[in-house]
Amino acid sequence: MNKKNIVFAFFFLAVLLLFLNIFLENTKKATPETVPIIPEVTRTTLEANLTNTMLLFGISEDNITVSSIGKTEHDSLPHKFNIILPSDVPHIMMLREYFNSLKNFEDIDFSVNELSINTKTRVDIFVKNNQKLQCTFISDTLAREYASIVFILENFEDAQPEIKEQLLNLPVNFGIFLTPSEDSYTFKDEITKFGKDYYLYIDDNLEDGYELEDDTGNKLKKTIRRIKYNFEGFKGVVIDIHSKLYHSVSFNFVRDTFTENGIKLLRSDNLKGINSNIPEDVKSRIYFHARSTESDKILFLTIDAEMFFATRDILNSLTRFGYKIITARL
Repeated sequence: MNKKNIVFAFFFLAVLLLFLNIFLENTKKATPETVPIIPEVTRTTLEANLTNTMLLFGISEDNITVSSIGKTEHDSLPHKFNIILPSDVPHIMMLREYFNSLKNFEDIDFSVNELSINTKTRVDIFVKNNQKLQCTFISDTLAREYASIVFILENFEDAQPEIKEQLLNLPVNFGIFLTPSEDSYTFKDEITKFGKDYYLYIDDNLEDGYELEDDTGNKLKKTIRRIKYNFEGFKGVVIDIHSKLYHSVSFNFVRDTFTENGIKLLRSDNLKGINSNIPEDVKSRIYFHARSTESDKILFLTIDAEMFFATRDILNSLTRFGYKIITARL
């Protein structure tokens, strides 16, 4: 290729790049920028979110009283709400949940006035400086009546180290199953240091001198006394009904010896077990057992430690609704 052809080729390439650049610039200008769509907040939306927030706390719409507002009193509001809250629902907790449901809306302003300390609070909501809602929370003298729940975690010592650490640091009550051994004897002190409880689980995996051998001699009595004194802080003792020990000829003697030492031996099938490994199924079963338990009763639920961690967000839902997460002896 001679010099003339090379120069022509470079000139043609430069012109082509120039036109390509102009085309790309025009295309970029013609493409409109994506503008996020902010949902419009209406009075209907505000009222619907208020009702939904009440339902999260297990409060019926029957607790709402609607009264009309005359034009001489207010130009932009057709009505106002009085809402009766159970005595165990703090106004601030209800308001926090309600305001959080409106966080995706813009141009909303809130005015909160405590008319009577802890018992009467008025809330005014404005959208673009126009008042859209007024409601007054009034505390009742009665509290909600829902069951108390005790969670007992299984397989805790087999859980991932980071999960165990986070579980122990959770600001919530729960218990942990321990099978008597030298390792669990040491670990129980860490459990109690974090303010958690432990329950003893008797099965066929006892070791380190804690074996309950198939006999009715003094050795077995000494072993039970050793369990009692080495794990004196336990909240209960559960026997695995599928264990060989439970079906052995010496089990009645074992049970009676525990009784003589002031320890009630509870069958494992007396507790409600959550055995699924699907988080949503686990949550559904917890809700089912909670709803099926009378308000003056204590529900003991056993659940795998890692599954409890995976579904721990249910704890806020339960307490918000009125269930109490507690510790208790079996």
